Amino acid sequence: MDTEPRISHRFAIYIHNYLLDIGVDPEPLFKSCDINFPITDIQDTSLPLYAISSLMEKSAQHCNDPYIGLHIAQRLHYESSGIMILTMLAAPNVEEGIKSLCNYDKYVDNGIETNLKIEPSISTFTVKLLNPRIAETHQLSEFLIILFVDMLNKGTRMNMPIQEVKFSHSSSKDITPLREFLRAKVTYVQEEN
Repeated sequence: MDTEPRISHRFAIYIHNYLLDIGVDPEPLFKSCDINFPITDIQDTSLPLYAISSLMEKSAQHCNDPYIGLHIAQRLHYESSGIMILTMLAAPNVEEGIKSLCNYDKYVDNGIETNLKIEPSISTFTVKLLNPRIAETHQLSEFLIILFVDMLNKGTRMNMPIQEVKFSHSSSKDITPLREFLRAKVTYVQEEN
């Protein structure tokens, strides 16, 4: 039985679409990560988390773009979104959308663990990547958080009031682009995303 944490093949489609949008041939990057190319909706519905993480990291290096997670999330083709994104966007309100994501995403993406903690003055959403191979997940972590914020902003048609965004990985890059998009304090080397 395969116990490797997996995530939806849609993540590969998001990367594929972004690379095509910026004029980069995705085929060599996909092949270097052992991901079938071309990527289609007909293939297996999930891929190993480490393969998607590797694809994002190699794409960042190839494009010389330390913010590729941000850029992929910003330019996501929502028409090619997976069922969890569509479910979240279709929810009657923000809380129900996030609860649906936390309750059901594990059945689509068993390599991603999400949690929502609601308190009277602040709510905390966390994303944990289950990563037994200790693959580089910087870009994927940033993509997931930024995509989440972008979905909230698009779904509510307003900028959500976010106080702080924390990433568990370290980074020496300038956080200004992330801070400007998120409109929040951004910190690295935290206990969780």
